[in-house]
Amino acid sequence: MGQTLNRKYPYPPGTVVPNVPYDLQLALDQIDADVNKVLADTGWLDIPLSSGWTPTSVGARYRRKGGTVHLQLSFDPKTFAQFAVIGTLPPGFRPSELIGTWYLVGVYSSSAIEIQILANGQIRTAGPGTNFGVKGSTSFPID
Repeated sequence: MGQTLNRKYPYPPGTVVPNVPYDLQLALDQIDADVNKVLADTGWLDIPLSSGWTPTSVGARYRRKGGTVHLQLSFDPKTFAQFAVIGTLPPGFRPSELIGTWYLVGVYSSSAIEIQILANGQIRTAGPGTNFGVKGSTSFPID
């Protein structure tokens, strides 16, 4: 049995006499499995963090539920450079393009910092911070 190029769903090759009900059932079973995988609730998972980032007891975590990824970040104050990578989301939990303009007000500071989530899964700061505690959450749809 062949496969479609984009999602690897089975379909009969041109050299085989099609058994339409059976072939259709094979494809629908795979589509159903993919839909259930995306819509299922993964529960909260810890974000794999870059060196130097230590979460508070609230944690740094993510989950996928109903085709939406939810993030929660909570870190003690630290000093960091522009574009400091906090952690990286695994495949299946990444946006299709850069998500920016997620601004968090510093816990021990009156300034705000933009947190970006890149298509490669990196969660990073858009600017530098000094003695800046990060606490916040966001959500975004996935394809």
